Amino acid sequence: MMTTSPDLGLVGAKTGTLVIYFAGLGGSLPQVVPYLAHGRLDLPSGHSLTARRYLPVLPPDTEVWLDGKADGRQAQPPDLLRADQLGLDPKGWPAYVLSRPYAWFTEYKTGVHSDLDAIGPIPWWCDVAQTAEVAHAVEFARRGLAHARRQGQRVVLFGRSRGSAVALQVYLALAPEEQLMVHLLWLEGAFLDSAHVIETRFHPRAVADAVAAVLPLVTRWQPSKSRVLSPSSAPTTLVQVPVLVVGSAADTVVTVDNTRDLVDALGKVFDPTHLHYVELERSAHSTYATDDEGDRKRYADALRRYGLGQQ
Repeated sequence: MMTTSPDLGLVGAKTGTLVIYFAGLGGSLPQVVPYLAHGRLDLPSGHSLTARRYLPVLPPDTEVWLDGKADGRQAQPPDLLRADQLGLDPKGWPAYVLSRPYAWFTEYKTGVHSDLDAIGPIPWWCDVAQTAEVAHAVEFARRGLAHARRQGQRVVLFGRSRGSAVALQVYLALAPEEQLMVHLLWLEGAFLDSAHVIETRFHPRAVADAVAAVLPLVTRWQPSKSRVLSPSSAPTTLVQVPVLVVGSAADTVVTVDNTRDLVDALGKVFDPTHLHYVELERSAHSTYATDDEGDRKRYADALRRYGLGQQ
Protein backbone atom coordinates (compact mmCIF):
# COMPACT_ATOMS: atom_id res chain seq x y z
CA MET A 1 0.00 0.00 0.00
CA MET A 2 1.29 3.48 -0.87
CA THR A 3 1.78 5.79 2.09
CA THR A 4 2.83 9.38 2.62
CA SER A 5 5.35 10.37 5.28
CA PRO A 6 4.15 13.31 7.39
CA ASP A 7 7.55 15.03 7.26
CA LEU A 8 8.91 14.50 3.75
CA GLY A 9 5.89 13.74 1.60
CA LEU A 10 7.33 10.34 0.74
CA VAL A 11 5.36 7.74 -1.18
CA GLY A 12 6.29 4.07 -1.37
CA ALA A 13 8.91 1.75 0.09
CA LYS A 14 12.71 1.79 -0.15
CA THR A 15 13.65 0.74 -3.65
CA GLY A 16 16.13 1.29 -6.46
CA THR A 17 14.47 4.46 -7.80
CA LEU A 18 13.60 7.75 -6.12
CA VAL A 19 11.38 10.14 -8.10
CA ILE A 20 11.58 13.74 -6.87
CA TYR A 21 8.39 15.34 -8.16
CA PHE A 22 7.86 19.06 -8.79
CA ALA A 23 4.19 19.87 -9.22
CA GLY A 24 2.35 22.21 -11.53
CA LEU A 25 0.07 24.82 -9.99
CA GLY A 26 -2.50 23.18 -7.75
CA GLY A 27 -2.27 20.08 -5.57
CA SER A 28 0.66 17.74 -6.17
CA LEU A 29 -1.10 14.64 -4.86
CA PRO A 30 -3.86 14.57 -7.51
CA GLN A 31 -1.21 15.19 -10.17
CA VAL A 32 1.01 12.25 -9.25
CA VAL A 33 -1.71 9.63 -8.60
CA PRO A 34 -2.32 8.80 -12.31
CA TYR A 35 1.32 7.65 -12.62
CA LEU A 36 1.19 5.19 -9.72
CA ALA A 37 0.97 1.46 -10.39
CA HIS A 38 -2.63 1.08 -9.19
CA GLY A 39 -3.81 4.66 -9.69
CA ARG A 40 -4.47 4.96 -5.96
CA LEU A 41 -2.80 6.72 -3.04
CA ASP A 42 -3.75 5.98 0.58
CA LEU A 43 -2.74 8.53 3.21
CA PRO A 44 -1.96 7.80 6.88
CA SER A 45 -4.92 10.00 7.82
CA GLY A 46 -7.26 7.44 6.24
CA HIS A 47 -8.01 9.64 3.24
CA SER A 48 -7.41 8.32 -0.24
CA LEU A 49 -7.10 9.50 -3.84
CA THR A 50 -8.13 7.32 -6.77
CA ALA A 51 -7.64 7.92 -10.50
CA ARG A 52 -10.36 6.73 -12.88
CA ARG A 53 -7.71 6.39 -15.61
CA TYR A 54 -3.98 6.09 -15.07
CA LEU A 55 -0.62 5.38 -16.68
CA PRO A 56 1.08 2.83 -14.36
CA VAL A 57 4.70 3.83 -14.95
CA LEU A 58 5.75 4.17 -11.30
CA PRO A 59 5.63 0.67 -9.74
CA PRO A 60 4.47 0.11 -6.15
CA ASP A 61 8.01 0.01 -4.76
CA THR A 62 9.10 3.34 -6.29
CA GLU A 63 9.65 6.17 -3.84
CA VAL A 64 8.12 9.51 -4.81
CA TRP A 65 8.98 12.70 -2.94
CA LEU A 66 6.35 15.39 -3.37
CA ASP A 67 7.76 18.89 -3.35
CA GLY A 68 4.38 20.56 -3.25
CA LYS A 69 4.22 24.18 -4.32
CA ALA A 70 7.91 24.88 -3.60
CA ASP A 71 6.77 28.16 -2.12
CA GLY A 72 10.06 29.32 -0.61
CA ARG A 73 8.94 28.47 2.93
CA GLN A 74 9.21 25.29 4.99
CA ALA A 75 7.80 22.42 2.94
CA GLN A 76 4.50 21.14 4.27
CA PRO A 77 3.59 17.96 2.37
CA PRO A 78 1.20 16.60 1.55
CA ASP A 79 0.33 19.49 -0.72
CA LEU A 80 -3.39 18.74 -0.54
CA LEU A 81 -4.09 20.94 2.48
CA ARG A 82 -7.30 20.88 4.44
CA ALA A 83 -8.92 24.19 5.29
CA ASP A 84 -8.54 23.64 9.05
CA GLN A 85 -4.76 23.26 8.54
CA LEU A 86 -4.76 26.88 7.34
CA GLY A 87 -6.58 28.17 10.40
CA LEU A 88 -9.91 28.41 8.56
CA ASP A 89 -13.28 27.09 9.66
CA PRO A 90 -13.66 23.99 7.44
CA LYS A 91 -17.45 24.35 7.49
CA GLY A 92 -17.71 28.08 6.97
CA TRP A 93 -16.50 31.04 4.97
CA PRO A 94 -14.04 31.27 3.25
CA ALA A 95 -12.93 27.64 3.57
CA TYR A 96 -15.78 26.25 1.50
CA VAL A 97 -15.17 28.79 -1.27
CA LEU A 98 -11.47 27.96 -1.36
CA SER A 99 -11.58 24.21 -0.80
CA ARG A 100 -14.54 22.21 -1.90
CA PRO A 101 -15.12 23.75 -5.35
CA TYR A 102 -11.46 23.29 -6.18
CA ALA A 103 -11.61 19.64 -5.13
CA TRP A 104 -14.59 19.19 -7.46
CA PHE A 105 -12.73 20.97 -10.25
CA THR A 106 -9.66 18.77 -9.69
CA GLU A 107 -11.76 15.63 -10.00
CA TYR A 108 -13.49 16.89 -13.14
CA LYS A 109 -10.23 17.98 -14.77
CA THR A 110 -7.89 15.13 -13.81
CA GLY A 111 -10.24 12.23 -13.15
CA VAL A 112 -8.75 11.87 -9.65
CA HIS A 113 -11.29 11.56 -6.83
CA SER A 114 -10.21 12.82 -3.41
CA ASP A 115 -12.09 12.69 -0.12
CA LEU A 116 -9.78 15.44 1.16
CA ASP A 117 -10.42 19.11 0.41
CA ALA A 118 -7.86 20.96 -1.71
CA ILE A 119 -6.64 24.55 -1.78
CA GLY A 120 -6.14 25.69 -5.33
CA PRO A 121 -5.60 29.43 -5.96
CA ILE A 122 -2.06 30.68 -6.58
CA PRO A 123 -0.81 32.02 -3.22
CA TRP A 124 0.67 35.50 -3.03
CA TRP A 125 4.11 34.16 -2.09
CA CYS A 126 4.36 32.05 -5.28
CA ASP A 127 6.81 33.38 -7.90
CA VAL A 128 5.90 30.74 -10.52
CA ALA A 129 9.19 28.88 -11.01
CA GLN A 130 11.44 31.83 -10.32
CA THR A 131 14.07 32.64 -7.68
CA ALA A 132 12.37 31.80 -4.36
CA GLU A 133 10.68 28.64 -5.57
CA VAL A 134 13.81 27.31 -7.23
CA ALA A 135 15.97 28.03 -4.17
CA HIS A 136 13.53 26.12 -1.97
CA ALA A 137 13.29 23.30 -4.51
CA VAL A 138 17.09 22.94 -4.71
CA GLU A 139 17.22 22.48 -0.94
CA PHE A 140 14.42 19.93 -1.12
CA ALA A 141 16.15 18.05 -3.98
CA ARG A 142 19.42 17.90 -2.06
CA ARG A 143 17.62 16.26 0.84
CA GLY A 144 16.32 13.71 -1.63
CA LEU A 145 19.75 13.16 -3.14
CA ALA A 146 21.25 12.58 0.30
CA HIS A 147 18.52 10.06 1.02
CA ALA A 148 19.10 8.32 -2.33
CA ARG A 149 22.85 8.16 -1.68
CA ARG A 150 22.26 6.42 1.64
CA GLN A 151 19.83 3.97 0.03
CA GLY A 152 21.89 3.39 -3.13
CA GLN A 153 19.04 4.65 -5.32
CA ARG A 154 19.01 6.21 -8.77
CA VAL A 155 17.19 9.55 -8.94
CA VAL A 156 14.61 10.86 -11.40
CA LEU A 157 13.70 14.57 -11.36
CA PHE A 158 10.12 14.81 -12.66
CA GLY A 159 8.37 18.14 -13.27
CA ARG A 160 4.99 18.93 -14.77
CA SER A 161 4.00 22.31 -16.23
CA ARG A 162 5.30 24.95 -13.80
CA GLY A 163 7.13 22.13 -12.03
CA SER A 164 9.06 21.29 -15.20
CA ALA A 165 10.61 24.76 -15.12
CA VAL A 166 11.53 24.20 -11.47
CA ALA A 167 13.00 20.73 -12.13
CA LEU A 168 15.18 22.01 -14.98
CA GLN A 169 16.52 24.91 -12.94
CA VAL A 170 17.10 22.65 -9.95
CA TYR A 171 19.22 20.28 -12.03
CA LEU A 172 21.35 23.13 -13.40
CA ALA A 173 21.84 24.49 -9.85
CA LEU A 174 23.17 21.19 -8.49
CA ALA A 175 26.88 20.59 -8.05
CA PRO A 176 28.53 18.32 -10.68
CA GLU A 177 28.76 15.42 -8.25
CA GLU A 178 25.05 15.82 -7.43
CA GLN A 179 24.12 15.95 -11.12
CA LEU A 180 25.84 12.59 -11.61
CA MET A 181 23.23 10.99 -9.34
CA VAL A 182 20.36 12.01 -11.63
CA HIS A 183 19.32 9.13 -13.89
CA LEU A 184 16.68 11.13 -15.81
CA LEU A 185 15.34 14.67 -16.09
CA TRP A 186 11.65 14.17 -17.00
CA LEU A 187 9.74 17.28 -18.13
CA GLU A 188 6.04 17.18 -19.02
CA GLY A 189 4.06 20.11 -20.44
CA ALA A 190 7.26 22.13 -20.32
CA PHE A 191 7.86 25.68 -21.52
CA LEU A 192 10.83 27.98 -22.13
CA ASP A 193 9.24 31.29 -21.15
CA SER A 194 6.28 31.78 -18.79
CA ALA A 195 5.50 35.16 -20.39
CA HIS A 196 5.08 33.35 -23.70
CA VAL A 197 2.66 30.92 -22.02
CA ILE A 198 0.52 33.88 -20.95
CA GLU A 199 0.55 35.26 -24.50
CA THR A 200 -0.58 31.99 -26.08
CA ARG A 201 -3.05 30.96 -23.40
CA PHE A 202 -5.11 34.14 -23.06
CA HIS A 203 -6.99 35.77 -25.93
CA PRO A 204 -7.38 38.37 -27.22
CA ARG A 205 -3.97 39.96 -26.72
CA ALA A 206 -5.45 42.64 -24.47
CA VAL A 207 -6.49 39.94 -21.99
CA ALA A 208 -3.00 38.43 -22.02
CA ASP A 209 -1.49 41.87 -21.42
CA ALA A 210 -3.88 42.41 -18.49
CA VAL A 211 -2.94 39.05 -16.93
CA ALA A 212 0.77 39.83 -17.29
CA ALA A 213 0.20 43.22 -15.65
CA VAL A 214 -1.85 41.87 -12.72
CA LEU A 215 0.22 38.75 -11.96
CA PRO A 216 3.19 40.65 -10.43
CA LEU A 217 0.72 42.48 -8.17
CA VAL A 218 -0.81 39.33 -6.67
CA THR A 219 2.21 36.97 -6.76
CA ARG A 220 5.99 37.31 -6.78
CA TRP A 221 6.28 36.51 -10.48
CA GLN A 222 8.51 38.97 -12.36
CA PRO A 223 8.32 39.38 -16.16
CA SER A 224 12.07 40.04 -16.31
CA LYS A 225 12.72 36.52 -14.98
CA SER A 226 10.16 34.67 -17.09
CA ARG A 227 12.68 32.76 -19.21
CA VAL A 228 13.50 29.34 -17.73
CA LEU A 229 16.79 28.82 -19.59
CA SER A 230 18.78 31.97 -20.36
CA PRO A 231 22.29 32.38 -21.77
CA SER A 232 23.54 33.48 -18.34
CA SER A 233 22.20 30.31 -16.65
CA ALA A 234 23.38 27.86 -19.30
CA PRO A 235 26.50 25.78 -18.53
CA THR A 236 29.57 26.24 -20.72
CA THR A 237 29.83 22.54 -21.67
CA LEU A 238 27.14 20.18 -22.93
CA VAL A 239 25.20 18.49 -20.13
CA GLN A 240 25.14 14.69 -20.40
CA VAL A 241 22.09 13.72 -18.33
CA PRO A 242 19.25 11.96 -20.22
CA VAL A 243 16.32 14.34 -20.74
CA LEU A 244 12.77 13.32 -21.65
CA VAL A 245 10.45 16.14 -22.73
CA VAL A 246 6.76 15.37 -23.33
CA GLY A 247 4.45 17.82 -25.06
CA SER A 248 1.04 17.56 -26.70
CA ALA A 249 -0.48 19.06 -29.83
CA ALA A 250 -3.79 19.29 -27.95
CA ASP A 251 -2.35 21.26 -25.02
CA THR A 252 -3.96 24.72 -24.91
CA VAL A 253 -2.25 25.84 -21.69
CA VAL A 254 1.38 25.19 -22.60
CA THR A 255 1.09 25.01 -26.36
CA VAL A 256 3.24 22.64 -28.35
CA ASP A 257 5.10 25.64 -29.80
CA ASN A 258 6.13 26.62 -26.26
CA THR A 259 7.41 23.09 -25.62
CA ARG A 260 9.26 22.96 -28.94
CA ASP A 261 10.96 26.26 -28.08
CA LEU A 262 12.26 24.65 -24.90
CA VAL A 263 13.45 21.55 -26.77
CA ASP A 264 15.36 23.76 -29.21
CA ALA A 265 16.99 25.63 -26.33
CA LEU A 266 17.82 22.39 -24.50
CA GLY A 267 19.53 21.06 -27.63
CA LYS A 268 22.10 23.83 -27.27
CA VAL A 269 22.80 23.05 -23.60
CA PHE A 270 22.25 19.30 -23.22
CA ASP A 271 23.89 16.62 -25.32
CA PRO A 272 21.39 16.14 -28.20
CA THR A 273 22.06 12.40 -28.20
CA HIS A 274 20.61 12.29 -24.65
CA LEU A 275 17.61 14.52 -25.43
CA HIS A 276 14.35 12.71 -26.30
CA TYR A 277 11.19 14.60 -27.24
CA VAL A 278 7.79 12.89 -27.37
CA GLU A 279 4.83 14.78 -28.83
CA LEU A 280 1.41 13.45 -27.94
CA GLU A 281 -1.56 14.09 -30.22
CA ARG A 282 -4.81 14.30 -28.24
CA SER A 283 -3.99 14.88 -24.56
CA ALA A 284 -4.90 18.04 -22.66
CA HIS A 285 -2.49 19.89 -20.42
CA SER A 286 -3.20 18.30 -17.05
CA THR A 287 -4.10 14.83 -18.32
CA TYR A 288 -1.21 13.60 -20.46
CA ALA A 289 -1.25 10.30 -18.57
CA THR A 290 -4.95 9.61 -18.95
CA ASP A 291 -6.66 11.28 -21.93
CA ASP A 292 -6.04 9.01 -24.89
CA GLU A 293 -5.09 5.35 -25.23
CA GLY A 294 -2.66 5.94 -28.09
CA ASP A 295 -0.98 8.79 -26.25
CA ARG A 296 -0.69 6.70 -23.09
CA LYS A 297 1.06 3.93 -25.03
CA ARG A 298 3.43 6.41 -26.66
CA TYR A 299 4.19 7.97 -23.28
CA ALA A 300 4.75 4.60 -21.57
CA ASP A 301 7.00 3.41 -24.38
CA ALA A 302 9.17 6.50 -23.94
CA LEU A 303 9.50 5.93 -20.20
CA ARG A 304 10.45 2.29 -20.67
CA ARG A 305 13.63 3.54 -22.35
CA TYR A 306 14.70 4.72 -18.89
CA GLY A 307 13.60 1.70 -16.87
CA LEU A 308 10.26 3.13 -15.76
CA GLY A 309 6.92 1.44 -16.33
CA GLN A 310 6.11 -2.16 -17.06
CA GLN A 311 8.77 -3.92 -19.10
